[in-house]
Amino acid sequence: MNKGFLFFVFSLCGCLILFQSCFYVVNIVYPIKYEQEISKYSSDNNLDQSLVASIIYAESRYKKQVISNKGAVGLMQLMPATAASFYDGQSFSTKLLFDENVNIELGCRFLKYLFNKYNDIVTVLACYNAGESAVIAWKGESKVLKLEDIRYKETQNYVSKILKVKDYYNLRLKFKHSRFV
Repeated sequence: MNKGFLFFVFSLCGCLILFQSCFYVVNIVYPIKYEQEISKYSSDNNLDQSLVASIIYAESRYKKQVISNKGAVGLMQLMPATAASFYDGQSFSTKLLFDENVNIELGCRFLKYLFNKYNDIVTVLACYNAGESAVIAWKGESKVLKLEDIRYKETQNYVSKILKVKDYYNLRLKFKHSRFV
């Protein structure tokens, strides 16, 4: 066998191992749980799954029993009043937000509402984090909110983080059925 061909084969094997290792690291750093729920409710609300996964990662690190110091609850850290306004059931209870199906469904409905109203990912994420009234004040007459227009450093960091993490989840979800991953 010729040395050039062997070098090519070993190089290809090395690249595949490196490729698989990169995905392994991404899977550890950016875990994903509740894939079926994310897929279902993202699809039901015409949302990007990687965006929903990124929000859950940023808000709760996939821990469903989390309550923030401001009162936001569950995986997607929904304020009970906001969640209640998107709930279709008989009577709403904050305890429902600890259920991954309810939390992800209501979080996706809220995101769909924001996208229908603002149609801009930076504006939507800023609203999700800081509330619509703050974002309306930041936007002024502008149609699109820019990252530098966001006056809360926490919200600026939040939007930046979601956009970065979304790329990792997008890559992960895109290649999840690859036999190399």
